[in-house]
Amino acid sequence: MRMRTRVARILFSSAAATSAAVLIGAGAVHAADTAATITVTNPAAGGSYSAVTSHSSFLDLNTGISLTCTSGGGQNYGSQATGALPSQSGVALPATFATGVGSLLFNTAGGCTSLLGSVTSIATDTPYEIVIQNYPGVKSDGVTPANGDGYIHIKNVNVSMPACSFTVSGDAPVYYDNATQSLNVTPDIAPEYGTSTTGDVTLPHGPLTISNVSGCLGEVNNGDIGAYYATADAENPFGNDTPYVLDSALQITSP
Repeated sequence: MRMRTRVARILFSSAAATSAAVLIGAGAVHAADTAATITVTNPAAGGSYSAVTSHSSFLDLNTGISLTCTSGGGQNYGSQATGALPSQSGVALPATFATGVGSLLFNTAGGCTSLLGSVTSIATDTPYEIVIQNYPGVKSDGVTPANGDGYIHIKNVNVSMPACSFTVSGDAPVYYDNATQSLNVTPDIAPEYGTSTTGDVTLPHGPLTISNVSGCLGEVNNGDIGAYYATADAENPFGNDTPYVLDSALQITSP
């Protein structure tokens, strides 16, 4: 895991050195291609969904410590999200889905671990908004079209492990993929993270930020920036992560 976090730190540091002019220019290119409205089609009653990732990772970009959540211990998920994305047409962008994430769970049967030991993560103050800013948007490589990208506004996720606890809040960049019915979480599509020069997602509440740190031996500190990965894109430094795959045939299109 240390090798992987070093790779992530290198990616973060080198991309952060890119000039602001390049970041702004790249974002403008995608903005010009963005549609004005989207159509959401979800055959599930009330637009409900449940989505599961079998492996996801959280990385402290300042110190390099990482946490992973995998399925196991009788639980078929590393993390599970439920919410409502009901069918509607002609939705102006940016499109806000207030109950986009109604609940967010993490494996409680020993599947969440870190260098400091077993991890417990509890998401509070739900629901969390899902905001689709751009269509089609882009995937992590900054080139391949997605089916809408934007962010989830994470209000508070309380994380605890031996001799360490902290809170994570802010915006987690996401994109949707119709072909795999999956919600992908990756910092690489938000220039504010400094990990990409070609993404087009902006973060009005700022990137995921760590606060309320207790203990942690300097491995986690107040004000550190966190990156959450739940995507199988090649740009993901962890390699084993998977997106949140929905149980409904949700499709996001543009007229």
